[in-house]
Amino acid sequence: DVVIGKAYLPRIINFKTFVSDELVTTYSADGLIISTPTGSTAYSLSAGGPVVDPKLKVVILSPICAHTLAVRPLIISSKETVKITLEPPAKEILLTIDGQIGFPLKEEDAVEIKKAPYQAHLVRIKERAFFKILRTKLGWSGISYTKRQISNM
Repeated sequence: DVVIGKAYLPRIINFKTFVSDELVTTYSADGLIISTPTGSTAYSLSAGGPVVDPKLKVVILSPICAHTLAVRPLIISSKETVKITLEPPAKEILLTIDGQIGFPLKEEDAVEIKKAPYQAHLVRIKERAFFKILRTKLGWSGISYTKRQISNM
């Protein structure tokens, strides 16, 4: 996932979001998470985003603590380009990629996010069904499992 958020103190950020050059909205929020279906069960889910089947070719835009009740997560085609422009005042903003790499942003910077021309291939030791993972790791069955029980599934 890609996250635009405050580097240090949690303060509201104002930023415009465009999808393929069309203005979606101007957010006032703690930040924005842009994730793939694979990332939909991580930070995006914690921010109120949807769980998305990893077979779908979509991108999820999940605002972080938006300062209005009308703002909700948005799912768009992975063919679209997302552009975010920071509005004043914008201080100590950080662009984080997959929780690993951070880049400082400044007022009126623009960030474009689009699908790469290649795909990442994930190695799976054993095949696991998507909904079984949701039931066990997210507790959708109403039963909580230990890490050992999950690793044996």
